[in-house]
Amino acid sequence: MYSLTLEITKRCNLNCSYCYVENKEKVNMKWKTAQLAIDIAMREAIKQKDKTLSVYFIGGEPLLAFGLLKEIIFYIEKKNEQIGLNIFYSTTTNGTVFTTEIIEFMIEKRVRFKISIDGLEDVHNENRKFVNGVGSYSEVKEKLVYKEEFEKMTGIAVHAAQLINTNTYTKFSASFRHLHELGFRYIETEINAYQKWNKEDKICLFQQIDEAFEYYISDRHLSPFLYIETKRNRGQLWVWKFYNDMLEGFVADYLPFFPCKAGLVSLFVTVKGELYPCIETGKKYMIGSVDKGLDAEYIRKIIKIEKTQNTRCLQCKEYKENKCRICSCLFGNYENTGNCYIPSEINCELTRHVNNIFREKYSEEQVAMLRKHYRREL
Repeated sequence: MYSLTLEITKRCNLNCSYCYVENKEKVNMKWKTAQLAIDIAMREAIKQKDKTLSVYFIGGEPLLAFGLLKEIIFYIEKKNEQIGLNIFYSTTTNGTVFTTEIIEFMIEKRVRFKISIDGLEDVHNENRKFVNGVGSYSEVKEKLVYKEEFEKMTGIAVHAAQLINTNTYTKFSASFRHLHELGFRYIETEINAYQKWNKEDKICLFQQIDEAFEYYISDRHLSPFLYIETKRNRGQLWVWKFYNDMLEGFVADYLPFFPCKAGLVSLFVTVKGELYPCIETGKKYMIGSVDKGLDAEYIRKIIKIEKTQNTRCLQCKEYKENKCRICSCLFGNYENTGNCYIPSEINCELTRHVNNIFREKYSEEQVAMLRKHYRREL
């Protein structure tokens, strides 16, 4: 699969305290920029064995550029008549600007989406406010009827995108349960690695993580093989991506360093037409522009990186035994620490904590079976 991420707008109706968009200019991606980006991505997707292209729309708030989003999809469909790629669309939205017109189009084109919602009302409103300072929770909750309509008509689960911050982590477990109670069947949780977490913060955070783990496992009444059973019963179970990803990272010792190969199989295009391997990437790793195309030589140089140069990581048990994914996320590391080989401290400590939980919960035989599953040997 080849993945194309398009920053179709800088505009947003919220002013979230942790927003990664530095300059919230009221501009959309130019149509010519979008066309050129699509042309590049489709040429690259043809080279993939599965002939599949995933197109992901981001902002700002991408649904504020709904007209452009529609035109891009129409352009892709027309162009694809001569190519025959498998095309998938997705986007992330703050959930406040849905209309009947928007959701009907997303249902028709099966545009998968996730809603940024951090949990309980006071937790969500702490950071996710409108530009006038009013929290956005009530508006998001009111618009969940569009989520339900989409799921009913398509059978596709809408994801909740949850971020844990230093000013809300004490209520993380309750917020996680709240998202499940709101009807989300797929929850994506991330820790804000750009913030400074002190010792007391981390102790409490890990306690909250432990509580969430117990809720996730006990509520589902499943055997230890949560991920496998989720795959086998798609649509019947709910999924916590954080748990599944951490579990896969714990058992999948066969993964190579820098496994995502961002730049070779993925492309992030800014509103101005700059090309990067992924959304996490800083200016240092710019790999071209829509006007000049991809810098193939530089991409080859990046993807040939096979080992971390961080001595501390090389000596770490999680890297030696479990091929720690935190070490392998070169661009995420660069954004967090300014060095592609130095991961954020909170992500390192969280990985160690969670892996110790897995060591207690899973026997060697169970780990071996999970490993076979990830290798598709079951």
